[in-house]
Amino acid sequence: MFKVSNVSHITYATLDMEKSLDFLVNMMGFFRQQRGTTTYVGIGDVLFELSKRNQLPVDPDRPDAYLLGLVVDDLDATIAELTAKGVAVTRPIWKARTFYGKQAVVQDPGGPQLALREYREPDGPHYMDWKPEE
Repeated sequence: MFKVSNVSHITYATLDMEKSLDFLVNMMGFFRQQRGTTTYVGIGDVLFELSKRNQLPVDPDRPDAYLLGLVVDDLDATIAELTAKGVAVTRPIWKARTFYGKQAVVQDPGGPQLALREYREPDGPHYMDWKPEE
């Protein structure tokens, strides 16, 4: 029986490759990895394969829907810095419902939206005792 050990890469559809690349590398801190004609950006051990799309899927009932979430240490400071750099916040900071902490959604200038998450102790990606707060 095999076991999956990690995520190798995630396809990241964008309307404007250069804007997304600039945003992810220069504002969000990803590293760039070029492999032939394929452009990846990475964070930690996970690579995102940038792909050009003519249209992103949009859910009219969820204009703040996002493709992926990223963990930040200080959400308030992150949102302030991104806003100062002209990045649109499509859903301001709110108290999360599925983890202890808070979240916001920002617009990648190249198309997709990203959730930014700040965990509150003791929660985190490996915390198993989460229960809804009353």
